[in-house]
Amino acid sequence: MKTTITMLPVALLLAGFAVAQDARPFDAPVDSPPDLPTAPAGPSPVEGAEEVLQMFSQQPDQFTQTGGAALYDTSCRACHMGEGQGAIGAGTYPHLAANPKLTSKYYIVTVLLTGYHGMPRFGDQMDDEQIAAVSNYVRTAWGNAYPGTVTAEDVAGLRGKGEGAGD
Repeated sequence: MKTTITMLPVALLLAGFAVAQDARPFDAPVDSPPDLPTAPAGPSPVEGAEEVLQMFSQQPDQFTQTGGAALYDTSCRACHMGEGQGAIGAGTYPHLAANPKLTSKYYIVTVLLTGYHGMPRFGDQMDDEQIAAVSNYVRTAWGNAYPGTVTAEDVAGLRGKGEGAGD
C-alpha cells in the first residue's frame, strides 16, 4: 500500500510529460476556421435606431402603447406571466387569471395608479386611457369575465383622489 501511494505522484508526473509531448506548441499555426456564411448585405442594424430613440426620448417615462394587451406585455407580463398565472420567485406575483379581487373594477385601477406592496405604481407612466385599457384587458383575458368596463373617466376620478398616495 505504501509503495502504491509513493508511486502515484510519479505516475501522474510521467503522464503529464507524455501529454505535454503530444501538445502543439503555442506558436504552431492553427487550422483556419471553416468558411462561415456572411450576413446578407442590407441596412445597418443601427439604421433606424435614431427614429426609435426619438420616439422614446420625447417622453422617456411614458408608455407609448395604447392597447391593453400591448400594455400588459410591456409592463405586467414579466411578473404576472403570459397567461396571468402569477409566479413565486424573488417575490410573490399574484395570479390575475380568476383573481376574485378583480371583481371590483376600481381595485385594479387603484393598484395600477398607486402601486401595492412590491408592485410599482404606473400612474406616472400611463395616462387614463392606458390604465383603463390594461385594466379591461386583465379583467377579460384568460377566461376572466368580470362585469363592468373601466373608462378613462373612472381612472381620472380615482387619480384625483389617490395620486401621490404611494409617495
